[in-house]
Amino acid sequence: MWSETRTPYAARASWVQPRFSMPLDAHDLARLRDMVVWSRKAAAILGDCSFDELMGLEEKRLALVRCIEVIGEAGQKVSPVAKSALSAVPWPAMYGMRNRLIHDYGNTNYEVVYDVVTGDLPGLAAIIADFLVQHGQDIS
Repeated sequence: MWSETRTPYAARASWVQPRFSMPLDAHDLARLRDMVVWSRKAAAILGDCSFDELMGLEEKRLALVRCIEVIGEAGQKVSPVAKSALSAVPWPAMYGMRNRLIHDYGNTNYEVVYDVVTGDLPGLAAIIADFLVQHGQDIS
């Protein structure tokens, strides 16, 4: 899980995102959009699959890991300016999980992967999507 609290990200995000006055770089917009798209892909891949069902479906597990890797990589490349505008996003925890999945691939904890996909990614996608919409971006 991206946080130690085990509280779903959506439940932790009970704040109002401040308006960001500087124009965003096109690269930041693309990376933030990728984070939303890949979060949604993870949700679609998992569908209504339970954790026990997921453990019997290697293709789904591998696809979910890839989604989290892409989200972490995209997040790592977001500029400090954009990150500061989205300060409630757990940036270091996302890179940490991405790095763990990439470099310690033999010890993937699929319960954590499942928890991130079901608990953290929906809220993360909503926060970033709202931010992008505030900046005139279509994220449908």
